[in-house]
Amino acid sequence: DFFPNGKRLKTISAGGSHVLALTNDNELYGFGSNSQNQLAQEHTDNVFLPVKINLAEKAVGKDGKKSDQNIKIVQIVASGDTSYVLDNKGQIYGFGSNHEQQLLVKEQPPGSVIRIYNDFSVDDMPIDKVVFIAAGSSHVIVRTDAGQLFSWGSNVCSSSQMFLW
Repeated sequence: DFFPNGKRLKTISAGGSHVLALTNDNELYGFGSNSQNQLAQEHTDNVFLPVKINLAEKAVGKDGKKSDQNIKIVQIVASGDTSYVLDNKGQIYGFGSNHEQQLLVKEQPPGSVIRIYNDFSVDDMPIDKVVFIAAGSSHVIVRTDAGQLFSWGSNVCSSSQMFLW
């Protein structure tokens, strides 16, 4: 079996040179390139067989506080060399390259997972619960349950600020 202990695959997402996989029992795995820590490992070696990514153990907010230990994953997105996970509470977790501030932080420790979204606002307007994520090689677009669209990371002006559409 490709996945440990006969795990059953629920969904998969392919990035530039890495893959994220979610099993039916809500376990996240990754394999492929880890050159930018897009598999949330403490090394930058390639990973040829699926390795478990324990979000609850690794995830911290931009404030440095640990995340909720009960993370129910609803979507996974592998982009160029960054990975994103959306949970059922609308929180986004990210790991990997941050060269265009697609993780919305200035620095991150190797192998860490950043809780990107947790009650932020744009121009003092609160953002509703995120329900969907899409990502390009170095930018992110999210949709909220109210139909708002937000984007950050690289754009045509080479700016990394957040936009509301």
